[in-house]
Amino acid sequence: MATLKFVGLRADLNRIITGAINLPITKAILNKEQVEVHAIVTGNDDLLQIANDSKDPLNIRFMMDSTEIKMPRYINIGECEKLTKSPRSIFLGDLIHNNDSATLNYGVTEEAEKVVTGKYEKNILKNEKVTSSWISIFTQNEIDNQVRFHIPKSNSIVLNDSHLFNKSDGNPGLLNLKELFKVIMPKKSNHEFQITIITSSCNWSPSFARDRMNLLLNFLKSVFDYPIFIELVIWGKSKTDNHKRILVSNYYTVVSDYGFDVFNSAGMSTGTNDILVRRIFHDVNQPGESPYHQSNFRLNLMRNTYFAAKDFCRNFNPVTGSIYLNTGDYEMQNRLLRKK
Repeated sequence: MATLKFVGLRADLNRIITGAINLPITKAILNKEQVEVHAIVTGNDDLLQIANDSKDPLNIRFMMDSTEIKMPRYINIGECEKLTKSPRSIFLGDLIHNNDSATLNYGVTEEAEKVVTGKYEKNILKNEKVTSSWISIFTQNEIDNQVRFHIPKSNSIVLNDSHLFNKSDGNPGLLNLKELFKVIMPKKSNHEFQITIITSSCNWSPSFARDRMNLLLNFLKSVFDYPIFIELVIWGKSKTDNHKRILVSNYYTVVSDYGFDVFNSAGMSTGTNDILVRRIFHDVNQPGESPYHQSNFRLNLMRNTYFAAKDFCRNFNPVTGSIYLNTGDYEMQNRLLRKK
């Protein structure tokens, strides 16, 4: 799955680790999380010599936890741009310009750290009327973030819900996906937005499943004017450990206890539900695993299902319960499910 790239000036990163700059969340990320740290070296310093400097705080951090992923990568400023291609990249400071990909940027202030932390919880009773359904939960407008969850940048979604399409009362799964994606997808983008949906308890035939996904894709194309890629995996229950109803995007996760088919066409809740939304480093300086760690764990499980379904359908005719559908005309992989 996609490992997060954390990019900053070497001098700034070292000052954060030593406490000379007070960024407690960033310090916790650097010390605790399995992220790739890319330290930018300015001037003509020898990168190899810096990498072997036993007194450098970044190198000391690696020696204290010598997992390969935590080894700092020392780079020149010119190598920054390629790191924006990663589906999960955080840039500390004003290092890149005019970048509209799903890359987070924040300065060296505690206030700026809020971009990677924060949560939103909502409890909904069965048959409760929820104004505007999913719009009541998410927002892309910062001034609304006191009452709704402010969505970080994104260009990819992986959604897992085993029972998304199996309700008998009008099958609200497709309706909810339309309303959910309409809210959380960016208003504008110069990049293709990628969506992967994984489910299991579904009796759709391949032809009917393709028809449903094309309806969803055409709806989203009528709302957004950038390229959109959708794929659907219907995989048998016995073949997967993906029972958690979760959505993972680049920098946040959504867990919906009752599922993502939670509202009917009248905006009424179809069941009692607990919804938890968290940015990936919420409470990172507390004991336990961060949402980033948990999202990687879930992405790894979903990745196994994703490629098992692809391999199966590449070699056999899809049958009910074992279906992989790609609405594009070419072979590709969701950014969040790639190995790197």
